[in-house]
Amino acid sequence: LLHDNSIDEEDEIDFCQAIVGHPTLTSIDLAGCCGGRIYMLSELVRSNQLESISMITSDLSFVTVAEREGFCNALSSNTSLTHLTLSGNNLIDEDAASIAGALERNNTLQHLCLRGNMFTEAAAAYFGYALGTNNTLSSLYLSKRVAERAEIYNALFDNSSLNSAADSNHTCHVVRCGFKACNEEDDPTGNRQRKIYKILASRNKRMSNVQHFDDIDINL
Repeated sequence: LLHDNSIDEEDEIDFCQAIVGHPTLTSIDLAGCCGGRIYMLSELVRSNQLESISMITSDLSFVTVAEREGFCNALSSNTSLTHLTLSGNNLIDEDAASIAGALERNNTLQHLCLRGNMFTEAAAAYFGYALGTNNTLSSLYLSKRVAERAEIYNALFDNSSLNSAADSNHTCHVVRCGFKACNEEDDPTGNRQRKIYKILASRNKRMSNVQHFDDIDINL
């Protein structure tokens, strides 16, 4: 825990080397330490040594495109990190697009917190698309304006058919998502079953189930 201990730019390399070389350290909190710079975050993610990184309330609005891409490339290929918190960093929609792109390729991260950033409703499309391919993220924290967009809902529960419902994302619980059909935490099998049941129940009310019986192996 290094809360609000400012680390100068000239000390960043030595600091990262010390953290990466530590034999037992698996978690670090860099809140208020980086002065709006992303170098340490990128290097620690790239190291594949830590399981949890938190960096909040750092103004990252001045990070260059190259620096952002470097961080997201590191996140894409990371195989150790399970928890990442980047709340309150003034991240914008371009950052959302890059992070979502990393999620499409990352298969280790389980918990991602992005509350308190500057995302608009447009960010929902990026995260919704990522959730269509990512099956390891189990919790995603977003602002309400993003979490409750249709793009997120459709990734979690595409109710256009039994097949689409079965192929939806059943692993990720999007926190602050107001839709009752969203995933419950740590219950992918139950989430899948509940979605299929919901469609069947709706069709039963319309007396339209018979024509769909061969759509999918329901496995309830």
